[in-house]
Order: sequence, then C-alpha cells, then structure tokens
Amino acid sequence: ELREFHPDLIHIATPFNIGLAGLKLAKKWNIPVVGSYHTDFDQYLSYYDLQMFSKLLWKYMHWFHKDFRKVFVPSRETFMQLKAKQFRNLSIWKRGVDCSLFSPAYQTEHIRKRYGIKETYILSYVGRLAPEKDLETLLKIASHPALKDDVHWLIAGDGPLKKELEKRAPLNMTFAGYVKGEELASIYASSDLFVFPSPTETFGNSALEALACGTPVIGADSGGLKDFIQNGRNGFLSEPRNPEAFTANILRVLSNPSLKKRMAYDARSYALTQSWDVIFDNLLSDCESVLADLSAEKPA
Repeated sequence: ELREFHPDLIHIATPFNIGLAGLKLAKKWNIPVVGSYHTDFDQYLSYYDLQMFSKLLWKYMHWFHKDFRKVFVPSRETFMQLKAKQFRNLSIWKRGVDCSLFSPAYQTEHIRKRYGIKETYILSYVGRLAPEKDLETLLKIASHPALKDDVHWLIAGDGPLKKELEKRAPLNMTFAGYVKGEELASIYASSDLFVFPSPTETFGNSALEALACGTPVIGADSGGLKDFIQNGRNGFLSEPRNPEAFTANILRVLSNPSLKKRMAYDARSYALTQSWDVIFDNLLSDCESVLADLSAEKPA
C-alpha cells in the first residue's frame, strides 16, 4: 500500500512495531522521514520499576530518530528534555481540540442523574487508569477530609488499575468506564473542575478538552500542561505527587464562585485559539520545508 501511494515523505508516530516497519521501508526506498515524539517513555519506566532500562531506552531512541529530518514534540518541556539528550532537528507541534464537540453547551443535569450524584460539586478525571498517571495521588486528594462532604468524583477511562482503584476508592467516587463523544463532552462540561495529577504528560489532551468545555484544570506542574495551564487564569498547576498542594488549589477555586466563573470563561477562550486547522497548517508547512531543503541539497 505504501509503494502504491508513492509518498514524498513518511511521518512516523511511534518508535516501535509499525514505526520500525515504516523506518525500514523509508531507508530501503530512500524516502525522507519525519516523526513525532509524544510519549515520555523514560518517566514511564519509574512507574513500572524498570529504571534499569533507562540508558538502553535512550540509546535506542537516539538510533531510531538519528536520520529524521524533523522530530515533532508537543510541548516546550519535551523539546528541552530531548535537546538536553542531544536530539537534533526538533520542532514543536502542538495538539488541537475540537471546540464544537468539546463545549460548555454539553453541560447537563443528565450526568448527575445517570451517575447518582447528589453532592454540590463534581470533580472529574479522564484518562488511562495506569500507574504512570499517578492515580495514587488522586486517591489521596479524594480522601482529604475537606473534600469528602460536598464533592463527588467522576472518573472516566479504563486501564490495568481500574479494579484496584474501584476497591480502594472512597464512597464519593464513581467510575464511568471508557467514555467517548458527546457523553465524554458532557462529563467535562458538567464538572466544576478537572483534576489531572499525571506528571508524565508530553502534552495532556484531556486537559485541553476540559478547557474547551469551560472547565478549569487543576494539574501537575510538569510536562506539557505547563504550556497551557495558566495559574489563576484557566486553572492551577500543583507540585507533582503532593496531594496537599492539589487540595489547596481545588479549595481555592471552589470557595470563590467569582474566580471559578472567570476561570471557566478563560478556559474556553484559550481552547478556541487552539484549532486543529491552524495546528495542521503549521505541521504541513514544516513538512514542506523539509522537502524544499532536500530539493536544494540535490546537485543541479
């Protein structure tokens, strides 16, 4: 299929499996390659007690990306991380959001009825239920005495930790399972705050989706979230793995209705500037520049 398509350029989105196959064909047919780096594999290792493989991982990553004409990263944090590791040809390719699907218009009482929520505030988390998302910190935040009476936690997503989390969760926490489309937009839009403790995000797509729904984000001061969560504007960044810091920021917003209202407005306003059209235009422009440079390198 690739041969029939006859590409001028190949974009590889994963350093394993199908990405390896793409790289092999690109070298065989002399087709230039760009790629995107969007998973912090090195940080993942610490959550699976596999730190001893860190040097081997970076050696492989260097080998895999060494002939790429561009390595697209989703945030400044990832850019600086790879630059420190001597990666070349780095360029930032942000992520966008569909602001017609993810919108405050999906706020609905249906969410309260469906999940039996009677508390005053809904706090949500959306994402994979896995160790690297630091859901241990989320459980500690949810168990804080100051957040027990008026708060209900709504957790959307699936993953290897789901059963364990369900066993250990406080009574005011509901697991919605894997959710998508308008139902997911309704969870975001019907939440008072989106809480995202993961310190391993190279970007944080679900946090941007929450902003698009007018829901401020309380996130970890780490990774890609630092690019678009603005303290006091559309959310607050908290010290990673520090439940007290997260809880303080949550209470700061919930106890101040005028601040919460202003942050909801700023959250939506920011998301509206992050359209996929603009972001893909920039990506295509970068790819065209790669081809133009290659053309200029060829002997006349």
